[in-house]
Amino acid sequence: MPVIRHTSLLCAAALLLLLVVVGPASARASDDAGYWAFAARRAQDLESSWAGDRGVFLVHEDGVNSRLNANMLELYALAALHDRPPGPERRDDRARTIVDHFLRAPAYVSGKPPPSRGGEPAEPHSPGWDSGTDYEVGRQHVSLDPQVAAALATAFRARDALGLSDEEVALIADHVDRVARSPFYRYPAIVLGQFNWPAAMYGADHEVTGAADLLTGDYRRQLVRFLTQARSGSPSHAAPLTAGLGLHYIPGRPTSLPANRTSTSEYGNIVFSGLDQYDAALAAGMRPLAAGQVNLLRAWAQRVVYGEWTHTGYLNWDTGLGSNRWHLQRYWPLALAGPLTLATSTQLAGPTLRARAGWILDRAMTLYEQRTRAYPRSLLPSRLFGLQGHDGSQANDPELIASRFGLLAAEAADRGLGAAPKSEPPPFYALDADIGRLAVSTPAYSTALIQPQPTLAYGGLEPARILGADGNPLTGIGGAHAAALSLAVRTRSGLTLDTQPGRRWTGRTVVRRWRLHLRRPRGTFTSLLARSWVRRGGIRIVIGHRFLPDRIRTSWDITAPGGSTVRLSLPIWSPHPAATRACTGSTSHCRIVRSRSRVLHGHTIRVRVQQGGYVATISGGHGTRVQIQRLRATRSSPFTRRAVIVTLRMPKRGRLSLRRTLTFIAPG
Repeated sequence: MPVIRHTSLLCAAALLLLLVVVGPASARASDDAGYWAFAARRAQDLESSWAGDRGVFLVHEDGVNSRLNANMLELYALAALHDRPPGPERRDDRARTIVDHFLRAPAYVSGKPPPSRGGEPAEPHSPGWDSGTDYEVGRQHVSLDPQVAAALATAFRARDALGLSDEEVALIADHVDRVARSPFYRYPAIVLGQFNWPAAMYGADHEVTGAADLLTGDYRRQLVRFLTQARSGSPSHAAPLTAGLGLHYIPGRPTSLPANRTSTSEYGNIVFSGLDQYDAALAAGMRPLAAGQVNLLRAWAQRVVYGEWTHTGYLNWDTGLGSNRWHLQRYWPLALAGPLTLATSTQLAGPTLRARAGWILDRAMTLYEQRTRAYPRSLLPSRLFGLQGHDGSQANDPELIASRFGLLAAEAADRGLGAAPKSEPPPFYALDADIGRLAVSTPAYSTALIQPQPTLAYGGLEPARILGADGNPLTGIGGAHAAALSLAVRTRSGLTLDTQPGRRWTGRTVVRRWRLHLRRPRGTFTSLLARSWVRRGGIRIVIGHRFLPDRIRTSWDITAPGGSTVRLSLPIWSPHPAATRACTGSTSHCRIVRSRSRVLHGHTIRVRVQQGGYVATISGGHGTRVQIQRLRATRSSPFTRRAVIVTLRMPKRGRLSLRRTLTFIAPG
């Protein structure tokens, strides 16, 4: 293990982490031609999945995934509706055969729901649609019917261009209407407070029947119930939304439940997309909501942008559903329904926020294509960042992700987003004071401070992760202890206090919630200061993070017995640790660090890895030792395999102040 020792003051020693990769593409406002070209590329990526003899897309030899086929049907129908020329995104013949597939059994269930291979369906109901194949019945789910109904409703809109028969048109109207008006979707039916699913069914029914009663009646009642309960929770009964307007995944259950300990980023956006029908409902004659309810919707719209997204177009991702759902890539395009809803609604936000939401959507499409270049067939894997979990499906997810991204682009064109103004947001933030989460994003980096999460094994008082300007991790995605940005104090008696302990946070540790110098819980900033403190036994650490557009300045004021050991960790994310090296010297001269090498006062330590970069400048302390330490792979940040460890001693007086500045360097 390379070790460098010196006993002088560690003053302005810098630790540089660099990666040479292709720099992030500039996020420019896409026009309709750009959206359609993107949709065509996604359709082309799925060409090998088309089974002409079956008239459907297959995800494996016999697998007819209903979600994949619904996505592609809607994409084809939108292309036909906009009179696109024949090409990958315009295949009327395929659209007709997929329509036929969804209008008959076994895809359409009109009798008793049959059992699946693993037992009874997840949410049995009839009528409805099934997620399975021609040969093996799959599972019914509340989220599936709205996807199929939306695709069929779009095919209904494009019926003349697609050449649908009168019988098929009549069956579309019949099937969608029957499902929308079934007890499974009529008010007061609801699943986990997610009003978006029945809302989508009401919208599809209005499209194919012209009847407005579900939109003006049931939809309004769903909204009023959600907004009335949105912030009226208690410790034993979680409200649908947190104090900062993040989503509690299981409302009505205790806030201490692991799924409710943090907001769920992906479902926060998915549920928000239920407001897709809001403008249409008002136009159809829905009685307007009360002023306070409208204001809450507008505040929630701000939270969707500032609390759940980053400037890269990727989620600022935390989830109450734990590591099995975290960074599962099929939820990325599903969550982008939130920015799409916001960018194309005239009722939920002003032009500035709509332009920022549209910019994030465009940037996500750019990032998707950037990332797919590294994978076969230009398809993303089920998960990124080396994560594992049983919710992923490498057999289904890559095609689902591509089809959903293609549909997003077609929907953006259909809703007129190509002609709408887009603007890159300034740095922004959102605070959930009740769950201890602060999300921050700038064009140079994104991060979050979050209380320890037992289902995710990360968290504390330090940035839980640092993602760079290209959306790739720099320090990690959610480590703990030395595998995360952290400061730990250990007394001679063995008592330890770690500012980033992950799930090992103990009841004996006292933590104060974050305090911001800005009074608003969310918004944009040029300088944002967050302060807190933590205490255990005779150790107390007061910590402050000042977030700036291109850097983060952190201060620790430590009280601990004299002679205690202080360990500061600067983790390095690198899928290929062999490419990492440390060196010392001036900018013009770099000498590889080897065992027993010495660092002279004021020199720079550079650690070269494979992505992004930051410079860490640390000041304060005596008796300092600097070393590059190998780490065990952790489930929550598997490629954080090394860290620069700075170790020093507490002075005899028992008080110490340390300062660290992280300055971020763009890739390239």
